Amino acid sequence: MIIESIISWFTLQFTSNPVFAGLFGGGIVGGLIFFLKQLPKHIIEWFSSIFIVQATITNENTIFNVFNDWFHQHIFLKNKYRKNVFIKTERSEDTGLRTIYFSPGFGIHIFFWNKIPIFLKFSAEDTQKSQVTYFTRYNYTLFMFALTNRKLNEFMNYVLESYESINENKVLINSYHKNEWIESSKREKRPISSIFFDNQEEIKLLARIKEFKNDKEWYIKNGIPYKLGVLLYGSPGCGKSSLIFTIASEMNMNIAFLSLDSIDSESDLTRAFANVPPNSILVIEDIDTFACSEQRVAQSSSNDDNIAELNSTISKFNRNAISLSALLNTTDGVLTPDGALFIYTTNYKDKLDDALIRKGRIDIETEIKPISGKTISRMCKSFYPDLDLHENIFDGIIAKPSQVQDILFQNKYSKENIVKEILNLKQ
Repeated sequence: MIIESIISWFTLQFTSNPVFAGLFGGGIVGGLIFFLKQLPKHIIEWFSSIFIVQATITNENTIFNVFNDWFHQHIFLKNKYRKNVFIKTERSEDTGLRTIYFSPGFGIHIFFWNKIPIFLKFSAEDTQKSQVTYFTRYNYTLFMFALTNRKLNEFMNYVLESYESINENKVLINSYHKNEWIESSKREKRPISSIFFDNQEEIKLLARIKEFKNDKEWYIKNGIPYKLGVLLYGSPGCGKSSLIFTIASEMNMNIAFLSLDSIDSESDLTRAFANVPPNSILVIEDIDTFACSEQRVAQSSSNDDNIAELNSTISKFNRNAISLSALLNTTDGVLTPDGALFIYTTNYKDKLDDALIRKGRIDIETEIKPISGKTISRMCKSFYPDLDLHENIFDGIIAKPSQVQDILFQNKYSKENIVKEILNLKQ
């Protein structure tokens, strides 16, 4: 009951906060509390329905994290006197430094926006999502004294606009955990010019994805499911993850990482795909490490017709009991969300089942290889334009971008060692 929560909060302040009691004990607020506590329940309910407007946001909605961030930045970070808070630390992926993160604790909070008092109630409840799965629903309930919801709507729109402005140059990283998508980090956008591949593979892939995003009407007109599946494969350290992040940056999209380890059941897999945060690239990294994706035995046909009879066998080796058919139906079937853009990555393409990566399911295959001498030179010049490099100095060298980047980073203040160390990669 909202009004009862407010009464309880004010009562607590009067009994535990002498400053608050001194300021308001003899005033209107004290008298109002005393008056409201004497009223019958049905009158309180009537009063609430007319004079209180409210909105509830749960962590099942992606904007829950938006408000959580705003409360941290504008209320709990700036007000050192607030005591009822949750505290956690987050490590920046850019600097490696940890920062303290404050968010509302359980119970009632009050803050002011444009001189308007707004109450915030934070609560939690366990909800059963399936016969074996429970989910903790966290609720932010915002309420204020008003006859219409106009001011509350203005406040909520203000928070959303502030969030979008702050994160305009960032990519939001979401991950699926315990039956929900959560925002795990934010990173500054990365330009396409900061990654390096032979044959400009990054430019080609970006062009294909832009074409997909702009051609929805063409897909509909020709009866083709509007989704795009991408497979990036190649040795570790060649830049698959960096390429995904750069594409998200260039497309002004976010990233949703899905590990099949986090999936409880096939229905949970469907839920994860159906609730991918909007404007996100769904990424399943190292798909080859999950049994449901593995190449079936040689004597078995790779035709889709044989999938069902092998599902039970595959599931025995897959600790999450996700069958191959469930994965296929989710990524390429009636369960595939409209407009889905998903990327698989693997270090071992030959381990993947043919049905998983056949044409129509995977629309683009791009091999991410080590880079050659000319690309290495281009990468060096991008980091250090004044670096003196002779033409073709790195001819014959094949190296992973991560190896070259490490040399460039380690020799930031001793650039004379860069050429020598890269040449040593040839040995």
